[in-house]
Amino acid sequence: MDNIPIEALFILVVLATIGLITWFIITYLRTPKQRRAGDEEGSAQHGSQADAKSDVLTVRLNDRGIWEVLVYGVPYRSLGSVPNPEAQQKVVDALKILDGFSKTHIQKQQAKPPQTEPTKLDTTDGLPPISITREAAPLRPAAIPVFMPQINLAREIGEIVEELQAHVPSLAKTTIRLQNASGGGVLFIVDGQLYQNLEDIPNLEIQALIRAATRQWERQ
Repeated sequence: MDNIPIEALFILVVLATIGLITWFIITYLRTPKQRRAGDEEGSAQHGSQADAKSDVLTVRLNDRGIWEVLVYGVPYRSLGSVPNPEAQQKVVDALKILDGFSKTHIQKQQAKPPQTEPTKLDTTDGLPPISITREAAPLRPAAIPVFMPQINLAREIGEIVEELQAHVPSLAKTTIRLQNASGGGVLFIVDGQLYQNLEDIPNLEIQALIRAATRQWERQ
C-alpha cells in the first residue's frame, strides 16, 4: 500500500463510490411498477409451491386435452383411489361448495326453452326469401290394422282325429279330445285324463292316431 501513488488510490475510491451509487440507483430507484413486478415474480414462485400443497381440489386440462382431477396436487381417477380418508372428506366438502356455487346458474340454463332458428331458402324467381321454421313432422295416420285369421289347432286336428278314430275298432270306446293350451300348443284329454305332451299318453295306438291326424292337417 505504501508503494501505491496517492493519485491511483484516489481514483480507486472514486470508481468504487460511482459503482455504489450506480447500484443504488438501479436497485432502489426503480419505478414502483417494476418493484411490484419483481416482488410478484418472487412471491409467485413461492406461492406456486405452496398452492400445490394447499389446494384440496383442482380440475384442469392436461397436455393431451383431457380433464383430470388433482387432490393436493396429485392426479386421481376416482375419489375412492385417494388413500387419505381426511382428504376424501375435504374433496366431498369442496364438491358441495361447487354445487351451491353453480346450482342457480345450471337451473337457469335447464329452464331455457330450446330455440328454433328459421332456415332461409333463396328463390331464383326474384321473390323474397322464404323462412321455414323447423317444427315437428306431422304424425302419419295409423296404418289400417290387418286382422289375421286365428287358427284353432285343437278343433281342426280334433276333427281329423274323430274321422280316423272311426276306422279303428280298438279305440271305439275311447274318448279323445284336444284342447288349446293358454301358452300355445295343444293339450290332450284321453278318457278324462289330461296330458300336456303327446309322449305322455301311455297308449301307443292313440299316439300314432294323433300323429297321423296332425300330418294330415299339415298337408291341407
